[in-house]
Amino acid sequence: MTLASKITIARICLVPAFVALAFRYGATMDAGSPDEALRWLAVSIFVIAALSDALDGWIARRFDQFSKLGAFLDPLADKLLMGWGVLVGTLVDWGEPGWHLPMWFAIVVWSRDALMIIGLIILKRTKRRIEFKPHFSGKFSTASQFITLAWVTLGVLKMDPVWPCAVATFFITWSAIAYFQQARALMKS
Repeated sequence: MTLASKITIARICLVPAFVALAFRYGATMDAGSPDEALRWLAVSIFVIAALSDALDGWIARRFDQFSKLGAFLDPLADKLLMGWGVLVGTLVDWGEPGWHLPMWFAIVVWSRDALMIIGLIILKRTKRRIEFKPHFSGKFSTASQFITLAWVTLGVLKMDPVWPCAVATFFITWSAIAYFQQARALMKS
């Protein structure tokens, strides 16, 4: 197993720790005495997990550590981290009551990922070789989701979270269309 794959597995293992700490923080918010140490620990774990995504990618490219396991685990780790991050950002109030992501944003994120999984299953059943090329809109989508999560969890800017959610939704939709076009081209080939 490559070092890059080990880092990816570590990222997957950080997701439940982030979720547990975030919900624990939410419980202290609901009780009226927020434990800010839990908040910062949850946010720190999320940031470490997010940075590990860049690290494992750099290691894989720099040291030619590409593997089938890594190709499977890396996007899975990304989807787990971002999907759970958005869900927690929606269900937990961060810093003050009512300060969270809107539910429609979580639905957008989870729906796009569900559609991508369904598309992969359909392509797999056609017995075609599936080889998706990362599209730059996917990078913008991920970056905008990270910014949106930071907006809510850090609460630095007190402007309504609906605005970064709208920007992220634009990029999520753009990437979904780009990957749909790739899938359609694969089906025609």
